[in-house]
Amino acid sequence: MTALKPADDAETAVDIIVPTRDRPEDLKRLLPTVLAQSHDNFQLVIVDQSRDPSSNTAVIAAAADPRVLHLIQPVTGKTKGLNLALRRTAAPVVAFTDDDCTLPADWLARALSCLALNPTAGVVFGNLVPIPHDATRVFIPAIEISRRRLLRGPSWRSHGLIGMGANMIIRRAVFERVGMFDEDLGPGGVLLTGEECEITYRALRHRVDVLREPGLTVTHWGTRPVAGGVAQALVVSGFFAVGAGYGKHVRARDLRALAVVGHETAEVLTLIVQATLLNRRPRHARRLGLFWKGIVAGLRRGPNAPALRA
Repeated sequence: MTALKPADDAETAVDIIVPTRDRPEDLKRLLPTVLAQSHDNFQLVIVDQSRDPSSNTAVIAAAADPRVLHLIQPVTGKTKGLNLALRRTAAPVVAFTDDDCTLPADWLARALSCLALNPTAGVVFGNLVPIPHDATRVFIPAIEISRRRLLRGPSWRSHGLIGMGANMIIRRAVFERVGMFDEDLGPGGVLLTGEECEITYRALRHRVDVLREPGLTVTHWGTRPVAGGVAQALVVSGFFAVGAGYGKHVRARDLRALAVVGHETAEVLTLIVQATLLNRRPRHARRLGLFWKGIVAGLRRGPNAPALRA
């Protein structure tokens, strides 16, 4: 894999893309942490799909920073918003976070350092750390990366959830090579979520390296109540969406995706058999069912990732 330039220019421009919908208070908390970045050569692009964007307009106006671009998009779907922002921007590095997050001041500087030290890496994921909370009452999506790892080349094994879109940095050259986000995936899409997993698979499929970096951290404030099954529904949608992503690639006759599906199925079946033999409840049976339900949904729809440039 050759380097995806630019890699290490201290003056590298960055587009930070934040999709939002009806959460002005979250945006108000996030905005100062973006504008305080020590690497200040960036544009913040807020893609607003709110039913009434006027509250966000007021928050952005109060910041009075010319680096903030407010794009109002009267549709729903996170990946549609991300793709709109990609079309409207041109910086060589694109950083993604969510409106219910906050950033340390060195987030961008660390991200660019990761790219400089790993010139073949086109995608970087970091930790998503939840705020202190009562896990019996609320669930906050998070991911902990304990060691640095560079994923290189496609694999017949499923990489699973190797990172989350709220702490993701991608070189623009990757989108030029593999296309933009699949608009069926992601919150608000017909296939619910999983956009970061699917584009990561595409990147690896095109021999773009993916870096998991424990030193790159974002704080997540987004709580989902355990009561009423809201938190469980979010977890369920994740298994479904991962399967949907692979199903789309199988529909496109990607034999490697088919191998991943086979490996994942065999692995989970093994866990189910082991639990049964030990007279334990086969907890993974539902996971497998959701994964395959997603595969079928993905097979029906096929790929839907627009090219960055027509």
